[in-house]
Amino acid sequence: NADVILKRFNNYTSNADESSSSEPEGDGSSWKQLRHLIDAAVKDKAEKPSQKLSAAMHLLQKHQKKSKSLDLQQRKEYHGGAVYWSPRKVREARARESVKQTEKEAEKLQKAETKQLKAAATL
Repeated sequence: NADVILKRFNNYTSNADESSSSEPEGDGSSWKQLRHLIDAAVKDKAEKPSQKLSAAMHLLQKHQKKSKSLDLQQRKEYHGGAVYWSPRKVREARARESVKQTEKEAEKLQKAETKQLKAAATL
């Protein structure tokens, strides 16, 4: 019986249709709330515009942070294979990374100041 199976999948959308008349709680920034609003607004998920909306939602959900590898200094006798880093080594690598970041920011400030001084000297 196909109706029984279709009812199982249509439960979520029917609940969304019922609650679409009420105002959603919160500021609408959580992914669950946004997904709920989209499901309530889209009647037929097989249509092309709704598929585009779903794809755009999926892209927004992806993690946008760029990952960087830590500068974990390896020993000289490293010959490949798996290496397990202790929490202490990871903490030291993070500290080195933060020091590098502050040095980079200080260098940018230094360059900006010298640029301003040169511009003031030419006037």
